[in-house]
Formats: sequence, C-alpha cells, structure tokens
Amino acid sequence: MVRSATAATGKRGNGAAHVAPAKRPPPKKPAIDTSALSLEQLAQAVLAGEVKPRVADLRRLATAILEPKADEKPKKAKGEKTKKEKGKHKLPKIPGQKKKKAKA
Repeated sequence: MVRSATAATGKRGNGAAHVAPAKRPPPKKPAIDTSALSLEQLAQAVLAGEVKPRVADLRRLATAILEPKADEKPKKAKGEKTKKEKGKHKLPKIPGQKKKKAKA
C-alpha cells in the first residue's frame, strides 16, 4: 500500500521529517573588471586572491614581464667597447712608402 503525501509524512510520503531549506549564501561581490586594472594592480589582486585570473590576464602579465623595455639599453659584455670608445682604426704604415716633402 502506498502512503499519500500529508503534512505529517512530508512531500516524499516516506515518513521522512520535513527539512528546512538551507540558508542562502551571502550575495557575491561584483566582478572586478581586470582589463581596467594596471599590470601592477592586476598582479597584486591575483596574489591577494581577490581576482581569479583568466587566460587573457595571465597572458598580459607574461608579455609585460618578457617584453624588453624600449627605454633600456642592452648591457654590453665585459671588456666590450662602444663605437665612440674605439675611435678610428689606423692602418699600419708600410716602410718605404713615405713621400718626401717637396722643397719650395
């Protein structure tokens, strides 16, 4: 025999006690627009856990780190001279090729 659903048996009709609905979680914070953040702000927000990074955000940070800065000059190797320091290179003199000045 099947029991019908009553207030005493609950909606399921199997005699289980009525369960109160669970409390709703607090409303979520509004999403942060990561495209409006600077690179430093984005990095700080990701490290603090305020923002869950997307692939585009990670790509932005990676390119900023790996791109060489336009205003920085490349470092010269130890002992390497620049063009200004080298000066003009003189050819070696060949003996006997020296012209004598004409007497006036």
